[in-house]
Amino acid sequence: MTVVLVGLPASGKSTVGPLLAHALGEPFIDADAAIEARTGRSIPEIFAQGGEAAFRAVEAETIRELLARGGVIALGGGAVTTAYVRAALRGQTVVWLTVGEDEALLRAREGSRPLLDGPGAWARLARERAGFYAEVASLCVDTTGATPEAVARQIANAVRPGKDQP
Repeated sequence: MTVVLVGLPASGKSTVGPLLAHALGEPFIDADAAIEARTGRSIPEIFAQGGEAAFRAVEAETIRELLARGGVIALGGGAVTTAYVRAALRGQTVVWLTVGEDEALLRAREGSRPLLDGPGAWARLARERAGFYAEVASLCVDTTGATPEAVARQIANAVRPGKDQP
């Protein structure tokens, strides 16, 4: 079984993912962690050294490999901006995690997120990427004010084998 989590930075993909994987009895893979392992560099380092285009190329190849393996896969927030990734997600179970801006910005303070620097950055990303998320999503779940456990349960109940797919 493959379930792919997509959404803006700080929507909860990396937090909900392991809980969902456990509930489904599947492995969890964070695409950003897989990219860092593959390149031996952090995401901010990849951005600083090669720019967003270089990062997106490595990201697309990594996602191709991860989809072939299966499991619960959390993609980076901008992965869906690449046409190849969107095409690869067709036919997959893709869950779009949404979150309100205020909560996302509170969550984002906990980590390094190179594309959230500057005033209005999150809102700009939300506007730019909403159509991409909608294009690939088979299910949309709002994480605002919800516990990661509740979100994972909601998704697991919706995607378990034998259930009608959302």
